Amino acid sequence: MLMSNIVIVYTDGEMKANDIKRECCSGKWIPIFCYRQGSKTTIPLFSDQRIALNFIKRNLPRHWDRGGTIITDKDIEFIENKGWEIRRMDYPNKLKDLPDVKFDFEILEFDERPDFKIQYQ
Repeated sequence: MLMSNIVIVYTDGEMKANDIKRECCSGKWIPIFCYRQGSKTTIPLFSDQRIALNFIKRNLPRHWDRGGTIITDKDIEFIENKGWEIRRMDYPNKLKDLPDVKFDFEILEFDERPDFKIQYQ
């Protein structure tokens, strides 16, 4: 079975979806959600859009523009080369209430303009 690799687009609420498309995508980069525990940075990776949406609903503020983008195996290699861990999530775990978890973002760079077409309202 072919699996999608969906990461969450995350901006700390500072950017709207149109800003992400105009500024980030045109610059061939996108801010992706990560969480930190101590010095460890983890990027959640979803194979199902519904699980990604439910993760967002459980963990991120509802008034922020939010979404996801599909990444390639080359992008996953970029993440791993940065030393960030990947956690493939088959369930929309609730992380926001864990005392040692801090939400943040990292910049994922692309060779071509990324497609930010998955938007969650």
